[in-house]
Formats: sequence, C-alpha cells, structure tokens
Amino acid sequence: SSSSSSSSPSTPYAASSAAEARASPAATREVSKKPVWWLYDDFSGPVREGARPQVQQLVRLLEGAKQSYGRDVNMGDLCQLKLICQDNSLTVAPKTASGRDSMFRTAVEGALDAVEEGRASVGLGNDGVHDFLTGLCVAIGVPQDRALTISSGETAARLRSLLLQAVVSLRTKDDLDLLKTLIRIDNVLTTMPFPLKDKAPEVEVITRSLRNSINAEEGRKIYAQFPQAKEDNLRMMRAMLDLSV
Repeated sequence: SSSSSSSSPSTPYAASSAAEARASPAATREVSKKPVWWLYDDFSGPVREGARPQVQQLVRLLEGAKQSYGRDVNMGDLCQLKLICQDNSLTVAPKTASGRDSMFRTAVEGALDAVEEGRASVGLGNDGVHDFLTGLCVAIGVPQDRALTISSGETAARLRSLLLQAVVSLRTKDDLDLLKTLIRIDNVLTTMPFPLKDKAPEVEVITRSLRNSINAEEGRKIYAQFPQAKEDNLRMMRAMLDLSV
C-alpha cells in the first residue's frame, strides 16, 4: 500500500516471504471448513438460462485475460460476473480449478484493498465485501474449504505486510503513516477475521515470520498506538506481535 517500505535501509524484511504467511496449516480445516464471511450456499431466485451466454463469455474473458489482453483478472469483471450470476441464479464452471482459484484470489485481494481503506462495499453494484466473496464462490463453484484456505492465506499475507509497514513508519518516525497503517490493520481484523481468531494457525505463521523483523520494544510501541476499541483485535495484535502484555 505504501511505497515507503521499498527504499529505506531500515526496512525490516526477514528472509521469510509473504508466501510463508500464506501457508495455512491444515489444523484450521479440522475446526472450521467455512470462512467467517460465508453468507449463503446458493442463489435464491428463479434460474434464467437466457443470461448463460453472457456469463460464459465473461468467464472466458477472465480465463484468457493474461494471454489475450496482457493484463491480470480485473476486479470489475469479477463483480459483474457475480452480479449477473446472482441476478439470474446461474453458476458456471471455469475450465480449470487453478483458473477458478486465481479468480477468487484476485477477488480476495480486491476485497482486502477495500477493507483496508474502510470501504464496506466493492464494485459498481456496491456489494458488501462478504456478499461479494460469497456470491462469487457460489457463481464459479469455489468449495467452502478452498475459499477458507485462499482467503485466510491472503489475509495473513496482507496483515504481515501491513505490520512490516508499521515498523518502517515507527523507525522513520512517520507518525501519520503509522496511524493510518494501524487503522488499516484494525479494519482487516474486523472484516476478515480468521475462524479461530488469535488461536488461528495463520497467526502463528505471521508471528514466526516477523520474529526477526520486529523487536519487543517496537512491538510494544506499535501495540500502544493500535486502536483500543475492539478486544478481539487487540488479542490478535498481541498474538501477532508476540506480546505477553
């Protein structure tokens, strides 16, 4: 989100990458196979097959975006696909599971962008973030457990990145950027919580990946400036920063 982390010599990047934060231990799946944000399993209205050619064309466009247009999957197209499928109670199967997962991963990244900024909705249809993600999963057939794995992994990677950015702001004494970053973390924790909250395996992965990047004093300073209103989020911060306070 911020470019300040790329040039400063104090940038605390550990050898472990964001990919480690995406590694989602299987233990989570034993307790909950459904994301906290999952709202429904099927579309409720009448099926209108007349819209299927439009749905299939949009899926082919998304599948071929890289090859045909030299660009990644577009959030606007994903929002449109979800809306058309929901309005007509249609589902569509992408050619491959990896293509399907790629579409959903892009949707999660876009949802996290909106959540970070404090926006409650995404896309032209002003879908709530949870409704958008659930509806897209139903539309393209992302199983609940796969949706949980992808969304938890992307959320963990985003939180790790934001915490690293917070340390850079702390070290460079950029108080305004630190405050903005901590508000973004608070927003993500509120809207995209892990099923097991501070006991989630993803939290342990974040903690481990940050251990060589944030010292105890920096962790305490960051925690002291974190928004104090939500106890669940405070517990998450203590866990991620490896604080006993």
